Amino acid sequence: MKTTSARGRWATAAVVVGIGLVAAGCGGASSSSGATGDTSGQGVVAANPVVTKAPSAEPQKGGRLVFGIEAESDGFDPTKGRWALSGMQVAYTVYDPLMAFDADGVARPYALESATPSADYKVWMAKLRPGLVFHNGTKATSTTLQKQIQAFHDSTLTGPAVRPYKSSKVIDELTLEVTLSSPWAAFPNVLTGQGGPLVAPEVFDNPDGNRNPIGTGPFVFKEWKTDDHLSVVRNDKYWMTDAGGQSLPYLSEVVFKPIADASSREKALESGDINILQDNHPQELQLLKDKAQEGRLQYVPDQGEKEETFIMFNVQKAPLDDPLLRQALAYATNVDDYIDVTGDEKDQAADGPFEKSSKWYVDAGFPKHDLAKAQELIAQYKAKHGDGPVTFKLATTSTPENAKIIQLMQQQWQAIGVDVQADTVEQIQLIAQAVSGTYDAVLWRGFGSPDPDADYHFWAPINTAPPGQFGLNFARLTDDQVQKDLDIGRESADPAARLAAYQDAQKRWAELVPYIWLDHVQWVIAADNSVRGIGNNPWPGVTKPMPFQTGAFRLTTTWIDPSSK
Repeated sequence: MKTTSARGRWATAAVVVGIGLVAAGCGGASSSSGATGDTSGQGVVAANPVVTKAPSAEPQKGGRLVFGIEAESDGFDPTKGRWALSGMQVAYTVYDPLMAFDADGVARPYALESATPSADYKVWMAKLRPGLVFHNGTKATSTTLQKQIQAFHDSTLTGPAVRPYKSSKVIDELTLEVTLSSPWAAFPNVLTGQGGPLVAPEVFDNPDGNRNPIGTGPFVFKEWKTDDHLSVVRNDKYWMTDAGGQSLPYLSEVVFKPIADASSREKALESGDINILQDNHPQELQLLKDKAQEGRLQYVPDQGEKEETFIMFNVQKAPLDDPLLRQALAYATNVDDYIDVTGDEKDQAADGPFEKSSKWYVDAGFPKHDLAKAQELIAQYKAKHGDGPVTFKLATTSTPENAKIIQLMQQQWQAIGVDVQADTVEQIQLIAQAVSGTYDAVLWRGFGSPDPDADYHFWAPINTAPPGQFGLNFARLTDDQVQKDLDIGRESADPAARLAAYQDAQKRWAELVPYIWLDHVQWVIAADNSVRGIGNNPWPGVTKPMPFQTGAFRLTTTWIDPSSK
């Protein structure tokens, strides 16, 4: 069984994607939305079909949705809380994003009405939509946006992710001029996730604001009982309407229940304790798919850019500071055996941070299983460092699935004389090890953004810190060529130049092996047959949104069809 919920985006989201700041220059939009957000028209993948029920009537207001999420979060102040997939799912209800991805993976203005960059992409003029009101009754203005920018900049957690931010200036009630120290043509992409919610100033001012989120979103925070549930209720004054002019959202209440075990989430859906869930475990996905094909539930796979599962090395710590050892381990790793252990599909095997269908993909020459080559490299390593034992720790969280994967890695690497010790820790401790660089190797998951620049902070050598200090580049790889490639990808507006740069970075990773790629992660939303509008809502100016982003979506146009209950 796949084990990614144990390491989860909780781990990869230990630090956020960026800062809620400004948007792409896409112009304004009207104040009403288009369709209802149902994904039944998003297309079919033969091995992973979309199975949804057609509505029996027009969208109905009211109803209570209980959502089984994979993990608890540690707060909803985006400058403090470490949001994973589950954190984003909750945040989407309370907060409006400044930007959101359309169906083509282009970041488009959402809470922002427009934004215009200067010719050199160092200055952005961001304009909020008029009439946005926070749940506490205060207006969203350029001044509140400026305060938010400063909070992100000053945060130990988020500050390093926004190095180019220099200053901002209020132009009028809704317009803010933001100045960067270097060009950032791809800047809008980081405003679509944790880096871009529109947050009330009171969240930053309140010492307990991390547990009391206030936004302009479709739902208002009600209560949170940690490890039991978090509930939100309909924002009756929400600014968006559907195509027929009906006010949004449709649901009266949403209750999020953290259920860490995938099998338990599936059973909760079957028993009716929850209405909808998120999952990525191959065996559970097969069960859900079978039930959907029998007509017992609905099944909607994420068909966008996927995250990857990988072994991540701390390249600052011996013995893994020598690329010879990392290369030897990569050649000794049989990904086919990993796929067999996890129960994943063979075509999900990964050789880099992008699927072969991605426009960013290149065959970078990442090491394929070759035991003879691995033994040759380990011999070179020992000739260089001495013939003593080669040993290190491989960290993960405590689940039966993770234990199987660690055991497999131990067996494969023992074949070349490397002794790997399992380091089983709690999830929060695993995150702490990653950000402080106090681990040797770790089973990890991440890098699921539609645009690579949104993962810049995890990859950039300038975000590497000395051992024991906070650093966003968890692998702690320093390489001038990778830094140059990432800077081109960030600063250039030329698609061809960006593609060439990211493909070159992939080739450098294949040489230096800070990661051993294992598989691409398939996320799925499953729901009972009463749920409609499974997928992101359209918004003014965008009729075709990206249905999912690694398994989370906005519930703005989700509704309960009473005739199907």
